[in-house]
Amino acid sequence: IISIFTLYRLNQVNKINKEIITIDIAVNNVANELNDILLAQESYGQRYMILRSQDMLSLFWKRDQEFNTNFQKIIDLRIDKQFPSLPALGQYHYDYNKFFQTGITYLDSVESQSYVLADSLRKNAFNKQVDLLNTLITISRKKQMEKTEQIASLGHATYRTVLLISILGIILVLGISGAITH
Repeated sequence: IISIFTLYRLNQVNKINKEIITIDIAVNNVANELNDILLAQESYGQRYMILRSQDMLSLFWKRDQEFNTNFQKIIDLRIDKQFPSLPALGQYHYDYNKFFQTGITYLDSVESQSYVLADSLRKNAFNKQVDLLNTLITISRKKQMEKTEQIASLGHATYRTVLLISILGIILVLGISGAITH
């Protein structure tokens, strides 16, 4: 009974640990990486607007490809139910790129209001992406902590139960051996 109970509880702990590693830590790492990529992309976009260097523009689009690759990693984890804001993050990134593209078409234009509007919308999409990524990081850390506490609780409950069963087993063995000896 002790072995079966202990193995059952260890299996529960292993499932929780696997979930922490394959989902929570992975989401946290990829979300942090997405945040870094997004900040780099914004930096290259700003540099392009100032310097008008094609190198900066190509680096901007390279970061976009990196963002999309890493975003796909999160999508592949199939965590839509745990993190319902994922589709919005993808849409905001699409909008961010679209408004950047619109902004650079009006960069040298006489229609400065069109540039200001596109730039304002781009900044808004950027800020929403950063907010969603920070929320994603916070949620994944919270879930990781909750699962760690659940593992600790399972460990304590298993210890108490095994201890109780062991003491009862010893009492039973002593009682039976005393009866057999008598």
